[in-house]
Amino acid sequence: MYDLIEHAESLGLEVLFDDLGARHAHIREDGVVVINESRSHLLQRVALAHECGHHVHRHVHMVGARESRQEWQADEYAANLLFGPREYAQAERMYGPDVTLIARELGVPARMIHAWRRAWRANAHRVPRGFVAFG
Repeated sequence: MYDLIEHAESLGLEVLFDDLGARHAHIREDGVVVINESRSHLLQRVALAHECGHHVHRHVHMVGARESRQEWQADEYAANLLFGPREYAQAERMYGPDVTLIARELGVPARMIHAWRRAWRANAHRVPRGFVAFG
């Protein structure tokens, strides 16, 4: 978690922990990311990486469906913080295209695998030859 806190701080964010009820995290207008202290370590990491994505993309507070463009961008940013192409390729070699098993291997929720795959598809022309990616 410390690596992600350092990353957030390098972006000019402050990270605090508090009980947020049903929410995993939120980013305040003053640049403070509040992480739900009652969530698992895994969900705290994902939430912080996701909120960093909102900050980097300069997203404004929104209300709407999870599938919104801003949420997808924040998830793609988070996925790239939480694991890299080598880790992904190794997990895929081990488990094939199975999202659940790859996610478990990488220690992230399945939505991070979907986000990483979206970002990979969007940038496939930049990927080195011979790189393995979901069949």
